[in-house]
Amino acid sequence: MGRKRAQVLPIADLGEDSGDRQFVSGLAKGLTLLRFLTKGEVLGTTDLARLSGLPNASVSRLCYTLTNLGYLEYLPEAGKYRLGDACLSLGYLYMASDLVSHIARPLMTELAAFSRVPICIARRHELSMRYIARESTDDQLSLRLEVGSVVPIERTAMGHAYLAGLDDEKRQEMLDQLGSKVPDMDSFRRQIDDNINLFSKKGFCIANRMWMKHIRAVAVPLRMRDSGNVVAFNCGGIADYLEPAFLMNEVGPRLVALVREVEKILESQSQPPSQIETFQSELQEELIPKSQTVAKKQTVARKQVAKDQL
Repeated sequence: MGRKRAQVLPIADLGEDSGDRQFVSGLAKGLTLLRFLTKGEVLGTTDLARLSGLPNASVSRLCYTLTNLGYLEYLPEAGKYRLGDACLSLGYLYMASDLVSHIARPLMTELAAFSRVPICIARRHELSMRYIARESTDDQLSLRLEVGSVVPIERTAMGHAYLAGLDDEKRQEMLDQLGSKVPDMDSFRRQIDDNINLFSKKGFCIANRMWMKHIRAVAVPLRMRDSGNVVAFNCGGIADYLEPAFLMNEVGPRLVALVREVEKILESQSQPPSQIETFQSELQEELIPKSQTVAKKQTVARKQVAKDQL
């Protein structure tokens, strides 16, 4: 009998017991609190209790634990919390393990030079797509979305490509979640269906002034063979400089070819597991010291600011 597949729960449900014996609700509650601080907010336990729906006493214990582990930093004068330096190290560890981005970067740079707009990669984050990589050579014609930015699934080429890359069952699950959470979801269903049909014919999805009236973009999904997860590549920028014919006939096919090349490299297994592990280890050796250095500088700067305020 196969192992039960983990279920991705909406953020609002993470604080509740799911009924799944494998699900550690205490861990989920702590991670939920971290999510409320991911945009640089400074919040107190009362704020976090209100946002999460958890009891104040539970939030206080979770904050105490997360602070001791370095994932939160307590600000005594304000009586509030912000993300701690340990979160930065997690981010660098993730970057070091992301083979797709490292394999794709040279190809992304080449296509960015041709199209004159950035090439980006995103993964699903709740009901949005979060940018995890970005390559550009000319930012004059682009929407300046950096790594970490999030865009909606239902109204972007990136989101539609993600949906197109899912199997039928997972796509319907995702559409059901969007339908229950996005107030005007019905107005986007035809565009989503049209893009899924376009993907079946051309291999890419297009958004023509859909999310923002001055933006056009094309996107292609990549389904990971090992996990079944889908990431999406996109190329987009100022609509006045990106004609639909250019996206459809030039950029779209090139982006499809880029993704197919990344798939080919990933599936070729030209690197034995030992070499992949060595590659990731080398990246970690390069990135983790950087995260530690940044963390130390941030800590010193915060202490100096606190000292100056005394």
